[in-house]
Parts: sequence; structure tokens; C-alpha cells
Amino acid sequence: MSPMTEHDQSKKFPDKSAATANKAFATVEQSARAVEQSYSVSLENIRAFNLKMIDMDRANVEAVLDL
Repeated sequence: MSPMTEHDQSKKFPDKSAATANKAFATVEQSARAVEQSYSVSLENIRAFNLKMIDMDRANVEAVLDL
């Protein structure tokens, strides 16, 4: 097998760099999707909590008015 020339090495470097960049981008993209999903779930939970608090407040007000 013949040794790689400088030209061959210089051609491999951008390909390797592009592959590394693509892998990093895919990782960042997955992380962004995970954060987005987590944010959505958090918003749903906050909404559910707020609805429960409103129901409790309503029940308390009705109980006081019944007295």
C-alpha cells in the first residue's frame, strides 16, 4: 500500500471535519427536541395544577357561601 500524499491527506481532512460536524449537529438537534418535549410536558403539568387549584378555590368559596 502506498503512503498517502499531502493532497490525499488534505482531501480527507474536510471530509472528516464535515462528518464530525454532522454528528455534533445531530446530537444538538436531538437535545433540542428533548428540551422542547420536556418544556411541553412541563406546561401541561402546570396547566393541570392550575386547574386543580381553581377547582379547590371554587369548592372553598361554595362551602363558605353555603354556611
